[in-house]
Amino acid sequence: MKKASPAGKTSHHPPPPPPPPRRSTIEFDDDEYCNFKILNGKFCQTEVEEKDFDDNEDDWDDDEESVPPASSSSSVMSRGSTSSDSALNSQMLHFKRSGADAFLFAAAEPVPISEQAVAITSSPDGLIWKPADSDYTCKISDPKKETKLGGMKSFMTFQLTPSFRNIQVSRRYKQFTWLYDRLNEKFTTISIPPLPERPHTAGKFEQDFISTRIRLLQLWVLRMCKHPVVSHADVFLHFLTCTDDKKWSKGKRVAEKDEYVQGRWFSTIQAPTLNSQQAEAQIDQFSRFVKNMDDAVRQMTVTGEHNIKKHEAFKKEYQKLGSSFVNLAKSFDLDERKSSVMLTRALEKTGKAYEEIGQLFGSQPTLDMVHLLEGLQEYRGILSTFPSSISIHKESVNKVKEKVDRLSDGERQAVQRRADIITATVLANMLYFQQERVTDFKAYMSDYLQKQIEFHTTITSNLRTALQQYEKI
Repeated sequence: MKKASPAGKTSHHPPPPPPPPRRSTIEFDDDEYCNFKILNGKFCQTEVEEKDFDDNEDDWDDDEESVPPASSSSSVMSRGSTSSDSALNSQMLHFKRSGADAFLFAAAEPVPISEQAVAITSSPDGLIWKPADSDYTCKISDPKKETKLGGMKSFMTFQLTPSFRNIQVSRRYKQFTWLYDRLNEKFTTISIPPLPERPHTAGKFEQDFISTRIRLLQLWVLRMCKHPVVSHADVFLHFLTCTDDKKWSKGKRVAEKDEYVQGRWFSTIQAPTLNSQQAEAQIDQFSRFVKNMDDAVRQMTVTGEHNIKKHEAFKKEYQKLGSSFVNLAKSFDLDERKSSVMLTRALEKTGKAYEEIGQLFGSQPTLDMVHLLEGLQEYRGILSTFPSSISIHKESVNKVKEKVDRLSDGERQAVQRRADIITATVLANMLYFQQERVTDFKAYMSDYLQKQIEFHTTITSNLRTALQQYEKI
């Protein structure tokens, strides 16, 4: 890292080069290779250089599901994080594997016009990804059981319909895992949350499992659609739009041969200059925030799961209480006086009310707590990505410090500028996370409290109706 400048002054670096121009586009044509870009706020199809491809899908025939690392561990995990005993060695190894080392010290290469620039801009709250020109969503629906090899193998497919193109594409779960791997490989310091894992106790084709998987995949896809960088990546748009098997195969290989992944992806970034000391303080504070939030989310998850079990216990207790009221009413049947009959009927309705309340307790978690826990699970996955991106920043700073005395002035400025670009991506990722967290938790808690109000209002209404029967006696 460059030596600290005098207090109150900001380090200055040469202005970044202009962003490379966007790839030329043509109008939408389903007969061409499936590849989409955004131009002037509209989705268009792009011309792609023809290469030699093997049109046979070589890795979709294995039905074993490759599940990304789960986020269910007892502490924040990362893309390559380990125990504290080997944390330093792990960070250095991850730094090298990420390609950031090569980006820092390799000779600069011009970025081809085919590679779209990724812009980071300044905001009142700090550095942030430049907002996307167009927003869109994607709906997942209609899970289907399909077969191959004459029915010898079965698998589930899900239908995806992006809002900018009302045409469904069919995707298997293992194609989601392929996309997850590509996004992680390309966007080194962007948080790509893990895909929802498969419960060990559920079968592939059980309805409860399918419903849960489609709901969690929907959350994952919508989060990717919202991200200003990921949502406009070629590989993601190809995943959402390509309907032809041959074109899918070609696009798959284009993505797998993408040269601008890992460390080389940083060369596509356009970012403002930084105050290095201020950036370091922000990242250190955010690291503490991540640890505190992860601990709190884990504790809330345990509490929420316990609450769900309690609801099942309450269901049995209220139903048992309701049954006792009904039995008490039956014991009054032999007294046929009008007032006694009215009391008997009131007791029966009281018993029915408590039985219904028991049912409400049993079903309520699926309306509120389950959805809250799914949101918390998603955030645990997002939190698990930060240690690796922060370690890349930390190691880049250390590497610059190690070699600064061996560099000429021009080399030192160039290397520092590249280190600042890595740091800028980490800062942009941090601020984007914080903005999304406020939006998401506002929605989580508003929905949870609204469902709780409806739940308790229904209970109160049932009890009030039961009480009115006694007022008539």
